[in-house]
Amino acid sequence: MKGLKIKYQNFHFENLLEVIKKKKTILVTGGSNIDFFLKKIFKNKSILNSKKCFFISDERVSSNELDTNYFKIEQLFKKKKKRIKFYRIISLPKNLITETNRYSSVVRNGMDVAFLSLGEKYHIASLFYNYPAIYSSQFTSITYSYDFKFLRISVNKRLLSKIKRIYLFINGKKRLKEFRTMIDKKLLDFYFNKKQQKKIIVIYKK
Repeated sequence: MKGLKIKYQNFHFENLLEVIKKKKTILVTGGSNIDFFLKKIFKNKSILNSKKCFFISDERVSSNELDTNYFKIEQLFKKKKKRIKFYRIISLPKNLITETNRYSSVVRNGMDVAFLSLGEKYHIASLFYNYPAIYSSQFTSITYSYDFKFLRISVNKRLLSKIKRIYLFINGKKRLKEFRTMIDKKLLDFYFNKKQQKKIIVIYKK
């Protein structure tokens, strides 16, 4: 988008930890971010013992719990005392639409901050610019991409528009190039409205 100025920062965990310490409601993504980001966040005792609320951005629909974000995140909490609340999406619900509507109600108030990432084929959370949602409630959607072969439940653009600040992880030079292509082709418009795009801070991790 002509005139769009994106803020770029190198990945410094300590800086992001300070951001989280000042916020009460936090949206987080899964995938590789669990290992290099959430794993460190949930080692911090002041975070674990706070009254913060964390929400997962998206989840695969799968009968194999090893495939899910929640299973991987749950392992981080084992044998740890915590006061934080972590809100999940059920990965194999009896009814997909019911679960999508339930989670929409859970996230309806939005969050103070979100930590998302740019994935393969330009996807963010489990939203795909080239595959329309199968079903959408107010703040969540059921999505599918032929590139990844999983049904998913994800927060949607309407929910993202309610978040005050978004940090977007870009992992490696290839993803950085893809992100710049997204800007040139205006693909960011699918995920964020123009006002929201100005609030994005890109966190580049080499």
